[in-house]
Amino acid sequence: MALIVAGCVLFYSGYAAQIEREGFTTLPFAIDMVTGAAERQIETSLDLISQ
Repeated sequence: MALIVAGCVLFYSGYAAQIEREGFTTLPFAIDMVTGAAERQIETSLDLISQ
């Protein structure tokens, strides 16, 4: 999961200027959904490490 997120972030950062020129914007609920999933994944990982 983390590898997929990292790949998406790298892809977006490489094309961010072009995407913005075309007028595409990311919907806020999509950003919230992705960040929420990432936060839960990190919290779960940290809980497993601390045990």
